[in-house]
This record gives sequence, C-alpha cells and structure tokens, in this order.
Amino acid sequence: MKIDIESIGTIFTEFKDRENMPVQPCGADKSIFQILILLRVRLNLDG
Repeated sequence: MKIDIESIGTIFTEFKDRENMPVQPCGADKSIFQILILLRVRLNLDG
C-alpha cells in the first residue's frame, strides 16, 4: 500500500489553515495527522 506523504502534508496544511490552528507536532495535531493518513489510505483504496 503506497501513501503519498506530500498529499497528506497538503491536506494537513489546508486543514490546519482552515481551522486556524498553530502548528504543534504533538497532542491533538498528531491525532489529526493520523486521521488524515487513514483518510488518505481510504481514498487510495477507493480509487
């Protein structure tokens, strides 16, 4: 299974900007990043 890290980063940045969140590589942001990775994998599986 291939994961496009750049796309995940783009999605994460867009989400962060939309929510106007500060960048914190721990706690809630890490959870959000994990969720986005799972979403990205699901998108890849769905085509």
